[in-house]
Amino acid sequence: MGNDDALPPELDLELGRMAAELDAEIRAEQAEYEAMAMQAAWRARRIVDVARAWMVHGDTVEVAVGGMAIVGAVTHTGTDLIVLQTEVRGRVDVAVAAHPLLRLVHAADRGGVPPGPGPRTFVARLTEHEVAAAPVVLVLDDGLQVEGVVMAVAADHVLLDSRQGQRVVPLSRVALAWLA
Repeated sequence: MGNDDALPPELDLELGRMAAELDAEIRAEQAEYEAMAMQAAWRARRIVDVARAWMVHGDTVEVAVGGMAIVGAVTHTGTDLIVLQTEVRGRVDVAVAAHPLLRLVHAADRGGVPPGPGPRTFVARLTEHEVAAAPVVLVLDDGLQVEGVVMAVAADHVLLDSRQGQRVVPLSRVALAWLA
């Protein structure tokens, strides 16, 4: 390009200004699309997806259900199961069907657990307790706690051998479980 082909300085400045405005518009549109995509992703998540994200990040969470609040780190999630590792009760199994309230207590700087093998459902976890024949505590949705050995996990209830005799506990009422 020779001197004869050069743009007048005022036109060159105007084109530069227009290019900068266009770049700013494109960046703003991209940011808007990213925000919309993030919103769509948030809307598609289920409660176990939120818990899984906290698990991978290593965050400390609180689960409130059955009249009690339990604090710990999420160590496993299934389709309807969240497992916390707590200081007081050890491993606590949470039934998502009990509608737990989750709260992020502390966002970790590092750590976390990748998704791995384990029970896919709360019923599968209760069945593991049945096979182990170890005493467990079941917390019902109203906060009532029953302790005993899981004799059987049936279609709609848990048969529990407790000190007070056999108990039939509706599965739909069980909110939490841990080893006694």
